[in-house]
Amino acid sequence: VEARGDIAFLPGIGAGTGKLLLSGGISQTVTQTGASVIAGGWEINKSTTSNSVILGSSLTIPCPLVITYGTFDQGASYNLTLSNTLSLTGANSILRNTGNGDLYLGANVTNNGLVDFNGYGYSCGDADDIIVTSTPAATARSWSGTGRIRMYDVTPSYMTGTQSAYCISSTNGGGNGSTWIFKNSCEIDTVSRSIGTASGVLYSTTGSTNNTGDTVTLSSGTLPQNVGEGDSVRVNSNSSFIRKKINLTQFILQSPVGVNLSGQPINFYRRYTSVAAWNTARATDLVAQNTIEKGVCYNDGDIPGGTIGVFYTDSAHYPILTSEPSQKHKGVFGSGVRINSSLTVSSKFAVVDGLEIFPATRNNGIRANNSRLKIRNNLLKNVIDGIYLHDGNGASDCYIYNNIFYDASNRGISSYINNNAANGNSFYHNTFYKCATGLYTGGTRANHDTVVNNIAIGNTVNYSLSVTNTYADFNAGESGNMPQEGLNNVTTTPLETFADTSTAGLNLALSAASQCINSADSSLPSKILHTDIVDTIRSRYNKWDMGAFEFGGLAFQYFSGTHTYTIGTSSNINVSVASVTGTGPWTITFSGNPDLSQININDCFTDGYTTQGKWKITSVDDVANTVTVQNTEYASGSGTYPSSRNDLQAT
Repeated sequence: VEARGDIAFLPGIGAGTGKLLLSGGISQTVTQTGASVIAGGWEINKSTTSNSVILGSSLTIPCPLVITYGTFDQGASYNLTLSNTLSLTGANSILRNTGNGDLYLGANVTNNGLVDFNGYGYSCGDADDIIVTSTPAATARSWSGTGRIRMYDVTPSYMTGTQSAYCISSTNGGGNGSTWIFKNSCEIDTVSRSIGTASGVLYSTTGSTNNTGDTVTLSSGTLPQNVGEGDSVRVNSNSSFIRKKINLTQFILQSPVGVNLSGQPINFYRRYTSVAAWNTARATDLVAQNTIEKGVCYNDGDIPGGTIGVFYTDSAHYPILTSEPSQKHKGVFGSGVRINSSLTVSSKFAVVDGLEIFPATRNNGIRANNSRLKIRNNLLKNVIDGIYLHDGNGASDCYIYNNIFYDASNRGISSYINNNAANGNSFYHNTFYKCATGLYTGGTRANHDTVVNNIAIGNTVNYSLSVTNTYADFNAGESGNMPQEGLNNVTTTPLETFADTSTAGLNLALSAASQCINSADSSLPSKILHTDIVDTIRSRYNKWDMGAFEFGGLAFQYFSGTHTYTIGTSSNINVSVASVTGTGPWTITFSGNPDLSQININDCFTDGYTTQGKWKITSVDDVANTVTVQNTEYASGSGTYPSSRNDLQAT
């Protein structure tokens, strides 16, 4: 029997022993009010995964259930009892439950698709009312296959097998095998792995662990600057990875290695030598594991690129490829981590941040092959197209900001969308110099690209914008080579705008005479744009600057006598203030567990008040997430006490 519409099994009707095929191009409801259903085998084979078979009542299927293509949805509150096997045959086979009905398994499961359970809807932390268990009770049911399992707010019991299931904010009902892993918290875990070309042991020393085994204190020596987040750690024969440096002699591990160990030999290693190797090893269902996957690059030497892809993501769970803060570039080429071949970004919501993309052989820098990407704070050089976005590759609704493009033989940014269903891309605060074309938008569609606060000067063509499909304003160009639209644009020249345009000393930061200072649109999304390419806070003077750099030419007041200041090129650390206590010195407590390992005594804390008060740091406690400050040499712009506001994200 092939059913393409709703189907009901009513009382008093013998349903027979034939096979049932649920198919067609619309969603269907299945209701059982009688004792019998078709018992010779069930198959769901719809035309798309958005066409669902939805329960309108609880249902018992006495025969094998095969989901070939499409979604089987348990509905709001209905139980599904399977007396025989369950098979999901491929990537487009989905079993879904976002209500509070239960699943009773009378046989094993072969899952090559997606089992997606989340109690009471797509949030985390609801009651664990979805029961996943066996019938008859207390009988192990084995899961196998190459598919994915997402379990949030559920209570499984007697589930085993070779397929891993991460049960987030869930209750262990007992009898589960080791592959069913329970995480009680809804907190998203950032899993970091280092990428660099250094081989062998980076550093050797001795140390001890605390009583939970997740914090290591060195007995001798200090951690070198090039050892940090994501690096592999071996404490005697136990292995883990650095989650966070506390200070130069302490660090927190991703997973414990043993409690109360002392006098142990400790060795540090890089984990992967290329982007491709990291991606191959780590690509997984990040939603299922409730994680963000972070590739942390180190400046050991040129790192081969590759694809960031095959991660299953959503807006809260995504991969990020970035540099370790002390290894990040300083806004000029040759100062940070270099990727020496193209990057292809194929996972939705992925982030590429703080890298130098400088192919050894001229090629595209970054190919954006999916939507909702964030590509920010990068330097791109010796490229054909710096960033290539085409809706045929899925690129739409991407945010591209705070990047510098130099020497692109075709275009710094190339954005083409010819699809009315696709959202436009957004290009903010990018700088283009000596490219054939700086910024290009093309195609015909309903939703426009946004081009705001960019500087494109010194290019053969600064802007080539499809004016019917692009909103552009507050951009800088040259006389006769301006953006095609915008009432608030700035006409300037490279010599007036940039700090140094010479090949040897190239520095595309803003000069003090630049008309781009205080000329940008400051009403843009402050959550993502509040800092520039080197993490300097924007709106220091309540107005933003155009391009990748916020002008950094501050006047400092110097005092007589002997004073100690810290001088360096490390990026600012962005923090959120939880509280300010004391009467001077004051204690500033931060939320979100920021990494304060690079903050030192005599550094400056800049608060979030309108005038951006500056306070001298007198002590740092990375474990307690606090600093103490006083108002002495750094008093310019400060009030009578540090502000606890976060409007401007204090650093």
